[in-house]
Amino acid sequence: MPPRPPHRIALALACLVFPGLVYGLSFYLVGGKLLTPQALMPETLGVAFGPATPARFAADMAARERFLIAAAAMTAVSLGALAFSLSQLVESRGPRFGLLAAVGATATGLFAVATQGNPLRDLAVERPVALAIREGATWGLAEAWAGISLLVTANTFIGLVAVGATALRFADLALGRDGPAPDAAALARNGRALRETVLAGSAILTSATVATVFFNQYPLSLMAPPALDVFTTLSGIASVRWGAAYSIVLATAAAPAAAALIADRRRAAASGLRLTDEETRWLSRDGLVENLKTLSAVAGVLAPALAAPAIEIVKAFAG
Repeated sequence: MPPRPPHRIALALACLVFPGLVYGLSFYLVGGKLLTPQALMPETLGVAFGPATPARFAADMAARERFLIAAAAMTAVSLGALAFSLSQLVESRGPRFGLLAAVGATATGLFAVATQGNPLRDLAVERPVALAIREGATWGLAEAWAGISLLVTANTFIGLVAVGATALRFADLALGRDGPAPDAAALARNGRALRETVLAGSAILTSATVATVFFNQYPLSLMAPPALDVFTTLSGIASVRWGAAYSIVLATAAAPAAAALIADRRRAAASGLRLTDEETRWLSRDGLVENLKTLSAVAGVLAPALAAPAIEIVKAFAG
């Protein structure tokens, strides 16, 4: 049996390395160095809360509820996508590889959570809430914020583990199998698997973007103009940036696997693969190049980037 060509190994590694680079640059370089003045504090932007009022407490409770619903949805989606990716890896490579994948994805999540630091989030969310707690801006805020912070950490970990498992599934598809060119059934099966993995990754990252939007908007429920206007802008910047970063992460994870599938199609054609009418219909229905389903995968890649603007549009129409 001929060995697996080096370019397939390179494509599989690219599914893991490139998304990590995009995430790291977005998280540490752009968020920490270029967008956020390190010395800027809420007090310098005119933030002042004053004593608690019933109206502010009601707005605070509504903001908490919105975030908790979004966070719960993200947890459920991430766990579902994690189960899907691990089951696909077990089916493709066996239980031992599935276990190794689970351990690797968990280690990635633990490392990311342990080293996370986001100056833009500190400015837009953490510092205003800390100031609101000091000034007694609303009742029960300290206890609520402790719970929200714990939920954010847990959700970050679960989401990153799910993303790690999904990236490993992309790498599995890019690596392919040793042996002769795949037949029509294998091509269709791999195209369907790639599309399903894109949609699983999109579900994780889109739900993460929605949860991020409501988390970034939480301090706004405690504010009044002019500080409200300033922090609404900061919240929007943070949310849109992460949505765009998540779409790029998904695209860079899926692109090498898609390139591998295209190479398989060319290899099959060069080997003289002849398709029956039924196999031709099957490939058209289930493969990568089928128009409507390819569009669904493209929409899945774009969904995280579009989530934050879509929420703002809905809010504008809702008044």
